[in-house]
Amino acid sequence: MADRNQEAGPSIDELVRRARTAQGDEVGPILHHRNEEVLFALLENPHLRELQIIRFLQRRDLPQRIFPKIAGNKDWMAKKSVRIALAKNPKVPRYVWNALLPRFLPMELVQIASDPFVGADRRIYIDRAVAERVPMLPLGTKMNLARRAGPGVLEALLLDNPPPKLMESLLPNKSMTEHMLVRGVGAGMRHEGSLALIAAHPEWGKRQHLRRALAKNPATLHGHRARIIAEMTAYELREVLIDCSSHRHIIVMVEEELDSRPGDGRSKPKRPMSREEIEAALKDLKKRRKPARKKSAADIRGASADELPRPQSEEEQPCEES
Repeated sequence: MADRNQEAGPSIDELVRRARTAQGDEVGPILHHRNEEVLFALLENPHLRELQIIRFLQRRDLPQRIFPKIAGNKDWMAKKSVRIALAKNPKVPRYVWNALLPRFLPMELVQIASDPFVGADRRIYIDRAVAERVPMLPLGTKMNLARRAGPGVLEALLLDNPPPKLMESLLPNKSMTEHMLVRGVGAGMRHEGSLALIAAHPEWGKRQHLRRALAKNPATLHGHRARIIAEMTAYELREVLIDCSSHRHIIVMVEEELDSRPGDGRSKPKRPMSREEIEAALKDLKKRRKPARKKSAADIRGASADELPRPQSEEEQPCEES
């Protein structure tokens, strides 16, 4: 009987007692115990070290009831590494997790989102939380985010009119897409250096929709715009003209390029227009595009019969050439 009791190991009461008083290496085996009573007793142990708590939180089989107990310990929550380990655990209840997020810095949130065990819904939530803080962040923090952050944060950085230094960190990010850059360029990016980096980039500088957005942006350098317009197809140039947001000097450049094209509409290399030529063309454009006053209903009613347009007779209608 004594041998059987020895093989059965210590009782639960004995394990609970050990969990409350264990120190140093004695804590190791208890960290992986499955009994909830033992685990709750371990949390009452005043000798638990920071690394031991982190190891404990790395378990993926902890019961959900245990996380509020950990989150309620002020001494443990004062340690950044413990807070991060708690936020990374996928079993943490949502209400505990949401209350924890405001205590993290943006780079800490990115670190949490990069953990493979964090669910996709929580990654999206973190992305939005960081994106909301982007306008208030210093340049150094934005540059760190640009290298490591996900799509939501990247888009927020692009929409915040990034300077050239920040753009250098944004472009190599693997999460960057053409759609994000097109939105950023078209939403008011005004740093000439940043636009020049995009236009000269070996990959992004060749994307069709992005080149069109660069051509429309008034802050794009004259040389880059002239090169892009010269390489655009006639169809793309006409789309720029249709866009009402295009500035007049851009419209002039596009019209000059279209006028210089042969009938087949293929692009040919052409000398870029100088600023003096653009100003002269703008004056000519104003004369040619002077809007005609529309006739009002009163004008039409007051017009004489001779002044009103009359339908053409069959004899007067022009014959189609055979």
